[in-house]
Amino acid sequence: MNAMLRAAKWVRRHYQAIILTALVISFAAGAVTTAPGRTLQPYTQTLTFFMILFISYTITPRQFLTVSRQPWPVLAGLALNFLFMPLLAWGLTQLLVNNPDFAVGLILVGVVPCAGMAAVWTALLKGDVPLSMAINALSMAILAGTDVAISTWGMFQQLAVILLAPLALGVGLRWLSDRFWDVKPLLPLLPALSALTAVLLMFTVTNLNAPLMMRGQARAFQRFTQDAVSTENSHRQAKPGQAVWHPA
Repeated sequence: MNAMLRAAKWVRRHYQAIILTALVISFAAGAVTTAPGRTLQPYTQTLTFFMILFISYTITPRQFLTVSRQPWPVLAGLALNFLFMPLLAWGLTQLLVNNPDFAVGLILVGVVPCAGMAAVWTALLKGDVPLSMAINALSMAILAGTDVAISTWGMFQQLAVILLAPLALGVGLRWLSDRFWDVKPLLPLLPALSALTAVLLMFTVTNLNAPLMMRGQARAFQRFTQDAVSTENSHRQAKPGQAVWHPA
């Protein structure tokens, strides 16, 4: 048991390095084959379910009731999600993005809540996990009700599978366990298990999309090279007697 607790502490302490290592390996592997990602892809919903379940088990019903009596932190979280994050994403598009489609995509990424990962990071940093889960649930519910080109019922079903069901199950199991056992010594293990599950999900997504990302990088580099050549030719044309080189 002590060895497991030490391992969980190590995961918490070195989680950033674990994530970066997993992403580098999955991206490098994706340059050769996406077989690992395709193998894990059918289990992504199951992994997401357990990622939320592990975190939810650390929450008691009383903690959720406490969150319901303190609406201001929840409202502040929603304001950050739907006001600050889109504005931050818009600012980044003004600085870094010239393509309107990429700009819209970046703003959407800024406004869409990340659900399980937010709870994982909150738990690893010893934050208020019940508050994090409440903000995520409300954020996704609000987003599902907006006028977007998706099936609201389909999004609600997905929301129920990946967030509400494991959340309710985890809190219910915690309530039941507390009636018969002292589970507090086991609780430090659960954020680490949830974090490692999240690493598997990130590995899967990165490995599957590595070829697409590499093609995008190649096109971006080609455009950068062409723009650089065009700029150089423009400067040379301004100086008579110098040859102008045209790319093939």
